[in-house]
Amino acid sequence: MAEEWSSWAPILRVKDAQVSAKFYREAMGFRVDWEHRFADGFPLYMQISRSPLVLHVSEHQGGGTTAAEFFVRVPMWMPSIGRLWIKGSRRLRNLAIRSMGCATFMWLTPTGTG
Repeated sequence: MAEEWSSWAPILRVKDAQVSAKFYREAMGFRVDWEHRFADGFPLYMQISRSPLVLHVSEHQGGGTTAAEFFVRVPMWMPSIGRLWIKGSRRLRNLAIRSMGCATFMWLTPTGTG
């Protein structure tokens, strides 16, 4: 019997996690699930999600990558596509309606990740 993985989350390294989280909340409809710092003044690490998509956002210098590409399937009939395009229009790129019945796009966060 094969093992089943329950979930995974890519780690995106950002300059300012609070600024990135605001973008993900306001423009993309994500929520902040939790935040962690080892102590005051240390880099912030957080989990954000928009079900079922989960991302980890990190200010740690050694964690994650500053550039990533994701293929996220979003049904093209979802009203959120239009809202997303309007709210994040300066940061969203390459919106395409695919033959698979979904929309795909690329986004750039305000702190250089995405």
